[in-house]
Amino acid sequence: MNDVPIFGIAGLPVSDRQSHNDEREIIVPLVPGANKIQVSALNQQGVESLRRTVYTQNSAAVAPGDIYVVAIGSADTKIQNTI
Repeated sequence: MNDVPIFGIAGLPVSDRQSHNDEREIIVPLVPGANKIQVSALNQQGVESLRRTVYTQNSAAVAPGDIYVVAIGSADTKIQNTI
């Protein structure tokens, strides 16, 4: 998803390794705006297939984010002149 693997570097395991087909529904969290989704598969030797790329646009309203501020200060700081 946008060049970040959402299932980690290992991806999703195939339940039946002898099968040539694996069909499943996966919920992919989209970010606001343009999204790039890529899918590929690895065989038992670790050879990756060609990647299938799909582009989609998420037009959902963006929820406002939380803002956190951490501030540290001291009123007892002494400044020395070093002339």
